[in-house]
Amino acid sequence: MSQMAVISNGGKQYIAKVGEFIYMDNLNLEEGSEVVFDSIFFVGENKDVSRGTSSVKVTGVVVKNGKQKKIRVFKYNPKKGYRKHIGHRQQYSKVEITNL
Repeated sequence: MSQMAVISNGGKQYIAKVGEFIYMDNLNLEEGSEVVFDSIFFVGENKDVSRGTSSVKVTGVVVKNGKQKKIRVFKYNPKKGYRKHIGHRQQYSKVEITNL
């Protein structure tokens, strides 16, 4: 099993492994730019786990910025004539983890 880390960004936690892709909220960075994640909960491999490590930094590269599929929201109140139809597309950044 390869080495992994649990990182946090934007109030959400992600499992990061070298070579894998993570879809996270928009980072407002250009494609190809490097990202360093400082907030790391733990790093480990199998049963060797170290918690709250401040010396380890996880780095990644922004591969793509885009929008997810549209979510359709329909609100309706019976017998009142109220109907509302809206949509939402969440922006995301696709990040490839390069180093732990």
